[in-house]
Amino acid sequence: MKLSKLVDMFLMDNEIKGNSKKTVKQYTRVLGYFVDFTNDVDVSELSVNLIKSYQKNLLERDFIGNNYWSGRPGQKLTRTTVNTYMTHVRTFIIYLYNNGYISSKLFDKVQIVKKPKKIKEILTEQQIETVLMTFSNCELSVRNECIFLSMVDAGLRLSEVCNLNVSDVILNSNMIKINEAKGFKDRYVPISLSFKKALYKYMTLYRIPDSVDEQALFLSKYRLRMTDKAVTSVICRLRHKVGFKKFNPHLLRHTFATRYIINGGDMFNLQLILGHEDLSTCRKYVHLARYYMQSDYSKISTCDRLVKNNSKIKI
Repeated sequence: MKLSKLVDMFLMDNEIKGNSKKTVKQYTRVLGYFVDFTNDVDVSELSVNLIKSYQKNLLERDFIGNNYWSGRPGQKLTRTTVNTYMTHVRTFIIYLYNNGYISSKLFDKVQIVKKPKKIKEILTEQQIETVLMTFSNCELSVRNECIFLSMVDAGLRLSEVCNLNVSDVILNSNMIKINEAKGFKDRYVPISLSFKKALYKYMTLYRIPDSVDEQALFLSKYRLRMTDKAVTSVICRLRHKVGFKKFNPHLLRHTFATRYIINGGDMFNLQLILGHEDLSTCRKYVHLARYYMQSDYSKISTCDRLVKNNSKIKI
């Protein structure tokens, strides 16, 4: 049987299991690259060497464009992206083995490439302040401010922002309800007084529930629910406006999580707020917070305090 036919069956099984449309779409795109590379061979021709050749091709090939970024000429895939693509292929290979289409665990002999351990960037307080200073009291600006705050001040995912309804905002309890988030799990997310005020302004002055049939909280100028691409476009326009080199929905969520720990929050509550199943996912924010807290070492340095308070000390 051809690999393309088995990919179709794999995707149908993912839909039956209840995986999100976004996940299925990602599998469709990434496994499509793999099938194209193999020239859609019969499953009997699938081998460790073929999988390794595909991995080598990913490391050497130019960037594969997406809906938001077409890439620069000569730009290569990052090792993180290569590992993500290979993880998708591994899941597919395991599916083939578990369903009897192949007789051995081919991926057990394929190593994931090592990637450099880089410190994830987050927004500084000054950068957040700069963004907040750009908003005005007009309708779209207030809406965009709420979108920004939903990510940087409440830690919502891009898809969660798009899926919010008016009825999900519980101002009396300072909460937002997230329905069927990742893993089809509902959760409540606390909101700050600043975010609450922005939402109240937007909902009472501009987003009046009875004014349109659409139940979405954030509406486009055509009074329709905003898509992932539309919200990402809002964030991109903000990035150009403030001139930041890096500014995207995932960075805003990272910023929220890291600053939550820096400001005294604990990773157990952070896990609930972010909607992660595994606590280990939140540990990276603890390590990241410790790194950024080092930049404020002057506040607790004995020597810095003495030099500041005693002009006779010359350093």
